[in-house]
Amino acid sequence: MQILNTISLKDKKISEINVQDIIKNDPSVLGFGKLVSKDFERITDFGRIDLILADNTDEDIEIRYIVEIQLGEMDTSHIIRAIEYWEDQRRKFPSIIHFPVIIAEKVTGRYFNVINLFRQHKIPISIIEINAFDISGQIGVNFNTIFGPQFENDDKDAIVVDRNFWQEKSNKENLILMDEIFVKLKSEITENIALKYNKNYIGITLNNTPFNFICFRPKKSFVKLQFCKIFTDEMKQFFQNNKVELVGYQEIRITKNHIENIDICNKIIDICKQNYNS
Repeated sequence: MQILNTISLKDKKISEINVQDIIKNDPSVLGFGKLVSKDFERITDFGRIDLILADNTDEDIEIRYIVEIQLGEMDTSHIIRAIEYWEDQRRKFPSIIHFPVIIAEKVTGRYFNVINLFRQHKIPISIIEINAFDISGQIGVNFNTIFGPQFENDDKDAIVVDRNFWQEKSNKENLILMDEIFVKLKSEITENIALKYNKNYIGITLNNTPFNFICFRPKKSFVKLQFCKIFTDEMKQFFQNNKVELVGYQEIRITKNHIENIDICNKIIDICKQNYNS
Protein backbone atom coordinates (compact mmCIF):
# COMPACT_ATOMS: atom_id res chain seq x y z
CA MET A 1 0.00 0.00 0.00
CA GLN A 2 1.38 3.38 -1.04
CA ILE A 3 1.35 6.15 1.58
CA LEU A 4 0.32 9.46 0.03
CA ASN A 5 2.14 12.56 1.18
CA THR A 6 0.09 15.73 1.54
CA ILE A 7 1.60 18.70 -0.24
CA SER A 8 0.91 22.41 -0.53
CA LEU A 9 -0.43 23.54 -3.90
CA LYS A 10 1.09 26.94 -3.28
CA ASP A 11 4.51 25.42 -2.78
CA LYS A 12 4.12 23.51 -6.06
CA LYS A 13 3.29 26.74 -7.91
CA ILE A 14 -0.30 25.55 -8.56
CA SER A 15 -2.54 28.60 -8.87
CA GLU A 16 -6.18 29.23 -8.02
CA ILE A 17 -6.83 29.33 -11.78
CA ASN A 18 -5.52 25.75 -12.02
CA VAL A 19 -7.94 24.63 -9.29
CA GLN A 20 -10.71 26.58 -11.00
CA ASP A 21 -10.01 24.72 -14.26
CA ILE A 22 -10.21 21.33 -12.50
CA ILE A 23 -13.66 22.17 -11.16
CA LYS A 24 -14.86 23.79 -14.41
CA ASN A 25 -13.92 20.69 -16.39
CA ASP A 26 -15.65 18.34 -13.96
CA PRO A 27 -17.91 20.02 -11.35
CA SER A 28 -18.88 16.59 -9.98
CA VAL A 29 -15.55 16.49 -8.10
CA LEU A 30 -17.19 18.64 -5.41
CA GLY A 31 -19.75 15.92 -4.68
CA PHE A 32 -22.74 18.27 -4.99
CA GLY A 33 -24.52 16.30 -7.71
CA LYS A 34 -24.85 16.99 -11.43
CA LEU A 35 -23.54 20.52 -11.77
CA VAL A 36 -22.53 22.49 -14.84
CA SER A 37 -20.12 25.39 -15.10
CA LYS A 38 -22.18 28.58 -15.52
CA ASP A 39 -19.57 31.35 -15.39
CA PHE A 40 -16.14 32.25 -14.03
CA GLU A 41 -14.35 35.44 -13.05
CA ARG A 42 -17.70 37.24 -13.05
CA ILE A 43 -17.30 40.92 -12.12
CA THR A 44 -19.45 42.22 -9.26
CA ASP A 45 -19.51 45.32 -7.07
CA PHE A 46 -17.32 43.42 -4.59
CA GLY A 47 -14.78 41.88 -6.96
CA ARG A 48 -14.56 38.84 -9.23
CA ILE A 49 -16.41 35.61 -8.45
CA ASP A 50 -14.04 32.72 -9.09
CA LEU A 51 -16.65 30.28 -10.32
CA ILE A 52 -20.43 29.89 -10.62
CA LEU A 53 -21.84 26.37 -10.90
CA ALA A 54 -25.47 25.52 -11.66
CA ASP A 55 -27.75 22.61 -10.79
CA ASN A 56 -30.43 22.38 -13.50
CA THR A 57 -31.70 18.90 -12.65
CA ASP A 58 -35.05 20.24 -11.41
CA GLU A 59 -37.21 21.94 -14.04
CA ASP A 60 -38.97 24.01 -11.38
CA ILE A 61 -35.99 25.58 -9.66
CA GLU A 62 -32.40 26.49 -10.49
CA ILE A 63 -29.65 26.29 -7.92
CA ARG A 64 -26.34 28.12 -8.27
CA TYR A 65 -23.17 27.70 -6.24
CA ILE A 66 -21.07 30.85 -5.85
CA VAL A 67 -17.56 29.46 -5.43
CA GLU A 68 -14.63 31.31 -3.86
CA ILE A 69 -11.24 29.57 -4.05
CA GLN A 70 -8.29 30.28 -1.80
CA LEU A 71 -5.00 28.46 -1.67
CA GLY A 72 -3.54 28.23 1.79
CA GLU A 73 -5.58 28.61 4.97
CA MET A 74 -9.14 29.91 5.02
CA ASP A 75 -9.37 33.29 6.76
CA THR A 76 -11.98 35.88 7.72
CA SER A 77 -11.54 37.95 4.56
CA HIS A 78 -12.25 34.82 2.54
CA ILE A 79 -15.50 34.22 4.45
CA ILE A 80 -16.65 37.84 4.13
CA ARG A 81 -15.88 37.92 0.41
CA ALA A 82 -17.83 34.70 -0.23
CA ILE A 83 -20.87 36.06 1.62
CA GLU A 84 -20.67 39.39 -0.25
CA TYR A 85 -20.64 37.57 -3.61
CA TRP A 86 -23.54 35.35 -2.53
CA GLU A 87 -25.63 38.32 -1.37
CA ASP A 88 -24.87 40.21 -4.60
CA GLN A 89 -26.01 37.33 -6.81
CA ARG A 90 -29.16 36.42 -4.88
CA ARG A 91 -30.19 40.09 -4.89
CA LYS A 92 -29.70 40.33 -8.66
CA PHE A 93 -31.34 36.95 -9.40
CA PRO A 94 -34.00 36.48 -6.67
CA SER A 95 -35.80 33.62 -8.45
CA ILE A 96 -32.67 31.43 -8.26
CA ILE A 97 -31.49 29.62 -5.12
CA HIS A 98 -27.87 30.53 -4.32
CA PHE A 99 -25.29 28.91 -2.05
CA PRO A 100 -21.93 30.45 -1.13
CA VAL A 101 -19.07 27.95 -1.28
CA ILE A 102 -15.55 28.40 0.06
CA ILE A 103 -12.76 26.10 -1.11
CA ALA A 104 -9.47 26.34 0.77
CA GLU A 105 -6.41 24.18 1.27
CA LYS A 106 -6.62 24.35 5.03
CA VAL A 107 -9.74 24.76 7.17
CA THR A 108 -9.14 25.08 10.90
CA GLY A 109 -11.68 24.48 13.64
CA ARG A 110 -11.41 28.07 14.89
CA TYR A 111 -14.05 29.14 12.33
CA PHE A 112 -16.52 26.30 12.88
CA ASN A 113 -18.59 28.14 15.51
CA VAL A 114 -18.86 31.19 13.25
CA ILE A 115 -19.84 29.07 10.24
CA ASN A 116 -22.48 27.25 12.29
CA LEU A 117 -23.82 30.59 13.50
CA PHE A 118 -24.12 31.84 9.90
CA ARG A 119 -25.92 28.68 8.86
CA GLN A 120 -28.35 28.94 11.77
CA HIS A 121 -29.24 32.45 10.55
CA LYS A 122 -29.87 31.36 6.97
CA ILE A 123 -26.51 32.14 5.42
CA PRO A 124 -26.09 28.65 3.92
CA ILE A 125 -22.34 28.72 3.50
CA SER A 126 -20.55 25.54 2.42
CA ILE A 127 -16.89 24.82 3.22
CA ILE A 128 -14.70 22.45 1.22
CA GLU A 129 -11.10 21.57 1.98
CA ILE A 130 -8.92 20.70 -0.99
CA ASN A 131 -6.22 18.16 -0.20
CA ALA A 132 -3.29 17.72 -2.58
CA PHE A 133 -1.03 14.66 -2.78
CA ASP A 134 2.22 13.73 -4.47
CA ILE A 135 1.58 10.46 -6.31
CA SER A 136 4.82 9.22 -7.85
CA GLY A 137 5.72 12.71 -8.96
CA GLN A 138 2.20 13.55 -10.12
CA ILE A 139 -0.15 15.88 -8.21
CA GLY A 140 -3.56 14.55 -7.23
CA VAL A 141 -6.31 16.46 -5.43
CA ASN A 142 -9.30 15.52 -3.32
CA PHE A 143 -12.21 17.75 -2.28
CA ASN A 144 -13.41 17.10 1.26
CA THR A 145 -16.72 18.66 2.33
CA ILE A 146 -16.64 20.13 5.84
CA PHE A 147 -20.03 21.88 5.64
CA GLY A 148 -22.38 20.98 2.78
CA PRO A 149 -25.28 22.85 1.13
CA GLN A 150 -28.06 23.66 3.55
CA PHE A 151 -31.51 23.46 1.99
CA GLU A 152 -34.22 25.48 3.71
CA ASN A 153 -37.34 23.35 4.12
CA ASP A 154 -38.51 24.84 7.41
CA ASP A 155 -42.06 25.68 6.17
CA LYS A 156 -41.84 29.20 7.61
CA ASP A 157 -42.48 30.93 4.28
CA ALA A 158 -43.93 27.93 2.44
CA ILE A 159 -47.09 28.39 0.39
CA VAL A 160 -49.57 25.64 1.35
CA VAL A 161 -51.34 23.82 -1.49
CA ASP A 162 -53.33 20.57 -1.73
CA ARG A 163 -52.81 17.11 -3.22
CA ASN A 164 -54.56 18.08 -6.46
CA PHE A 165 -51.88 20.72 -7.08
CA TRP A 166 -49.16 18.06 -7.03
CA GLN A 167 -51.21 15.55 -9.03
CA GLU A 168 -51.46 18.10 -11.85
CA LYS A 169 -47.77 18.93 -11.50
CA SER A 170 -46.69 15.27 -11.59
CA ASN A 171 -49.21 12.44 -11.99
CA LYS A 172 -51.39 10.13 -9.95
CA GLU A 173 -49.00 7.17 -10.23
CA ASN A 174 -46.06 9.00 -8.69
CA LEU A 175 -48.17 10.34 -5.84
CA ILE A 176 -49.13 6.74 -5.11
CA LEU A 177 -45.43 5.85 -5.22
CA MET A 178 -44.76 8.59 -2.66
CA ASP A 179 -47.63 7.23 -0.55
CA GLU A 180 -46.09 3.75 -0.54
CA ILE A 181 -42.85 5.11 0.91
CA PHE A 182 -44.67 7.26 3.43
CA VAL A 183 -46.91 4.41 4.65
CA LYS A 184 -43.82 2.27 5.29
CA LEU A 185 -42.22 5.14 7.21
CA LYS A 186 -45.34 5.69 9.26
CA SER A 187 -45.49 2.04 10.27
CA GLU A 188 -41.80 1.90 11.21
CA ILE A 189 -41.29 5.33 12.81
CA THR A 190 -44.49 6.75 14.28
CA GLU A 191 -48.15 7.14 13.41
CA ASN A 192 -47.87 10.82 14.34
CA ILE A 193 -46.22 11.92 11.10
CA ALA A 194 -48.22 13.29 8.16
CA LEU A 195 -47.65 14.74 4.71
CA LYS A 196 -47.83 18.52 4.24
CA TYR A 197 -48.38 19.80 0.72
CA ASN A 198 -46.35 22.95 0.03
CA LYS A 199 -45.91 24.65 -3.33
CA ASN A 200 -42.24 23.73 -3.80
CA TYR A 201 -42.13 20.40 -1.96
CA ILE A 202 -44.18 17.94 0.06
CA GLY A 203 -42.86 17.95 3.60
CA ILE A 204 -43.48 16.05 6.82
CA THR A 205 -45.15 17.10 10.04
CA LEU A 206 -44.79 15.47 13.45
CA ASN A 207 -47.75 16.07 15.75
CA ASN A 208 -48.88 18.83 13.33
CA THR A 209 -45.49 20.61 13.54
CA PRO A 210 -43.12 20.80 10.50
CA PHE A 211 -40.44 18.14 10.80
CA ASN A 212 -38.83 17.81 7.39
CA PHE A 213 -36.32 15.02 7.85
CA ILE A 214 -37.20 14.15 4.24
CA CYS A 215 -39.07 15.99 1.49
CA PHE A 216 -40.78 14.71 -1.66
CA ARG A 217 -40.93 16.38 -5.08
CA PRO A 218 -43.02 14.17 -7.39
CA LYS A 219 -42.34 14.65 -11.12
CA LYS A 220 -43.87 13.25 -14.30
CA SER A 221 -41.54 10.25 -14.55
CA PHE A 222 -40.06 9.87 -11.05
CA VAL A 223 -40.18 11.08 -7.45
CA LYS A 224 -37.39 13.25 -6.12
CA LEU A 225 -36.59 12.40 -2.50
CA GLN A 226 -34.51 14.88 -0.50
CA PHE A 227 -32.89 13.99 2.83
CA CYS A 228 -31.81 16.37 5.59
CA LYS A 229 -28.46 14.59 6.03
CA ILE A 230 -25.73 14.21 3.43
CA PHE A 231 -25.08 10.79 1.91
CA THR A 232 -22.21 8.73 3.21
CA ASP A 233 -19.81 7.10 0.74
CA GLU A 234 -21.44 3.76 1.51
CA MET A 235 -24.89 5.13 0.61
CA LYS A 236 -23.60 6.68 -2.62
CA GLN A 237 -22.00 3.39 -3.61
CA PHE A 238 -25.21 1.48 -2.90
CA PHE A 239 -27.26 3.86 -5.04
CA GLN A 240 -24.75 3.71 -7.89
CA ASN A 241 -24.63 -0.09 -7.78
CA ASN A 242 -28.43 -0.27 -7.92
CA LYS A 243 -28.92 2.42 -10.58
CA VAL A 244 -30.62 4.89 -8.25
CA GLU A 245 -29.77 8.29 -9.66
CA LEU A 246 -28.19 10.88 -7.37
CA VAL A 247 -29.42 14.27 -8.58
CA GLY A 248 -28.14 16.49 -5.83
CA TYR A 249 -26.10 16.63 -2.68
CA GLN A 250 -28.84 15.00 -0.62
CA GLU A 251 -31.35 13.86 -3.25
CA ILE A 252 -32.21 10.78 -5.30
CA ARG A 253 -34.66 9.98 -8.08
CA ILE A 254 -36.84 6.96 -7.39
CA THR A 255 -39.28 5.09 -9.62
CA LYS A 256 -41.73 2.23 -9.17
CA ASN A 257 -39.02 -0.26 -10.15
CA HIS A 258 -36.89 0.88 -7.21
CA ILE A 259 -39.68 0.47 -4.69
CA GLU A 260 -40.57 -2.96 -6.07
CA ASN A 261 -37.00 -4.05 -5.37
CA ILE A 262 -37.03 -5.13 -1.71
CA ASP A 263 -33.33 -4.40 -1.07
CA ILE A 264 -33.50 -0.91 -2.56
CA CYS A 265 -36.78 -0.11 -0.83
CA ASN A 266 -35.47 -1.27 2.55
CA LYS A 267 -32.29 0.78 2.10
CA ILE A 268 -34.28 3.94 1.30
CA ILE A 269 -36.51 3.39 4.33
CA ASP A 270 -33.44 2.79 6.50
CA ILE A 271 -31.84 6.06 5.35
CA CYS A 272 -35.13 7.88 6.01
CA LYS A 273 -35.16 6.47 9.55
CA GLN A 274 -31.57 7.60 10.10
CA ASN A 275 -32.57 11.10 9.05
CA TYR A 276 -35.54 11.02 11.41
CA ASN A 277 -33.43 9.86 14.35
CA SER A 278 -30.79 12.53 13.71
